[in-house]
Amino acid sequence: MNICVTSYLYPNPDKPILGSYIYEQLTELANHNNVHIITRKERHWNCPAEELVDKVHIHRIDAENKLLFPILCFIEIISLHRKYHFDVVHAHFTGYLTFFCSLASLLIRRPFFITTYGLTLDPKSISIFKRIMIRLSFFFAKKIISISRYTKKLSENYAPKKKHVLITPGITLSKLKVTMSSKNFRKKHRFGKGPMLLSVGGVVWRKGHDVIISVLPDIVSKHKDLKYVIIGKGGAKENLKKQVKRLGLDENVIFWPTWVPDKELANFYNASDIFILMSRTEGAAVEGFGIVYVEANALGKPVIGGKGGGTPDAVDDGKSGFLIDPSDVEEVKKKLILLINDKKLRAKIGEYGKQYAIKNHLWEYKAKQLMQVYSKFA
Repeated sequence: MNICVTSYLYPNPDKPILGSYIYEQLTELANHNNVHIITRKERHWNCPAEELVDKVHIHRIDAENKLLFPILCFIEIISLHRKYHFDVVHAHFTGYLTFFCSLASLLIRRPFFITTYGLTLDPKSISIFKRIMIRLSFFFAKKIISISRYTKKLSENYAPKKKHVLITPGITLSKLKVTMSSKNFRKKHRFGKGPMLLSVGGVVWRKGHDVIISVLPDIVSKHKDLKYVIIGKGGAKENLKKQVKRLGLDENVIFWPTWVPDKELANFYNASDIFILMSRTEGAAVEGFGIVYVEANALGKPVIGGKGGGTPDAVDDGKSGFLIDPSDVEEVKKKLILLINDKKLRAKIGEYGKQYAIKNHLWEYKAKQLMQVYSKFA
């Protein structure tokens, strides 16, 4: 099948992690299909306008003018279709780009699909114009694919329920290969021998790092060698650093200076004792799913996540980890202390999480689900 995908987000020289969900989905689809993605390009990036990476054909359009990009994408779909004869067109996220892609699919007479992530979908937090545009895009789509039950519920505000399909994100086990023992990795980076907590993701308010930091003083009083490693970038980092300094946690909280490439990320998961993110879901701030919970589980680690949004589709509460209301600070502290003090419980939950991740969240299964959706219309 010839598949045309569009997305603003896709790994690029500035942010190689950006759009990794889409990248992994497409590389899996490309094992048995001819896959093309149309995405953005900035002039300073040292990459060609067209290239083949991991069997996926990448077409990058100059995105210096963000308002012009959707129109250029519309033209590119039509142009590429003349050469490759696409069977389906699939847009990720909702917005102007998705709307123009739906128009292009009409013009070339190919079935159109949308994957929604929850952002800018809450009718209470977006303009009337945006709601109309989403409704039109959804009207033209054959199916709207949601990454969690929560995002599916939001999407159902704009189109009949029969149009919606739930396909949660997947993981690629080959990406999560440990290359160094936990002991040696900790020694290399001076993480010590004490409890190690890990967060991976954007350092932004909705990820709830501040909640985690707020409960650490009481825990550190009994575990002075505890380390909390935060991997990611974002606008909340400076405020979090001030919070750490105010609470006297400079020796315990580590803001990793760079984003970690895939080949190293598995070592961080493996070296940690507990993976934790207190993701919030309020208005436009949405945790659509939370693939990092599944990745940590796949490496045998218990997880603690913020209850809300799409996180319940990533964490099997009470089995692969715990889901806690981010506003319930005492419960966050209680569950952290429980896992820190009980090594056997950590191992039990971690082993369940590993089997849960492998059984429910491999990309090879998710790609088959998506192909079944396509095949009904293509």
